[in-house]
Amino acid sequence: MRTDNQSNLHLFLLLSIHGIDVYLRAKGIWFGYPLPVHPDEPKLVNTALNMLSTGDLNPHFFNYPTLNIYLLALIYKLITLGSQALFGLSAIDIPVIWFYIAGRLFNVLLAILTILITYELGRHLISSSAGLISAWFITFSFLHVSNSFTITVDASVAFWLSLATLMAALIYTKEKKFSYYLLGGVFVGFAVSSKYTAFVGVAPILVAH
Repeated sequence: MRTDNQSNLHLFLLLSIHGIDVYLRAKGIWFGYPLPVHPDEPKLVNTALNMLSTGDLNPHFFNYPTLNIYLLALIYKLITLGSQALFGLSAIDIPVIWFYIAGRLFNVLLAILTILITYELGRHLISSSAGLISAWFITFSFLHVSNSFTITVDASVAFWLSLATLMAALIYTKEKKFSYYLLGGVFVGFAVSSKYTAFVGVAPILVAH
């Protein structure tokens, strides 16, 4: 049985880790500002913007799966509508860098959520302390940090695969509920729709079963 002091310490450590991971990732959204300098970002951003400007929902670009492109297009549509309503700006008047910053913020959100999911994975499989240690390691992971604030598919695929793996953990530690299998399959599907090689994400579900 955990004492109140232990619970308070655990909560303090979890919030501290969360604060650090938010700081490390959010500060990176200004990378290269005011110019987009990451070579992969324009491929996704320009494809999404082209879909909005032409109304053609076919991205005509399949080097990456299309989920991230459609999500970016949705975000950019909301930015366009908001800019028109609040500032009277037409789509062509919006600085392009706004779209890059918005896409980076979205990836930062996915990365932060991935760390929280990692904590839940450790908690369900081993203990709350294991969850904290797992979250701590991924918080300072160089690749995870660097991929969190650029508009690439890596933060997205990590998010969906971590959710799929969490469903596998729930299947293993709790009950073999149909909802866990269903959600696990959906999350693997979203992961594959982010990066083709993510099909391997079905393995934890099969192992848990």
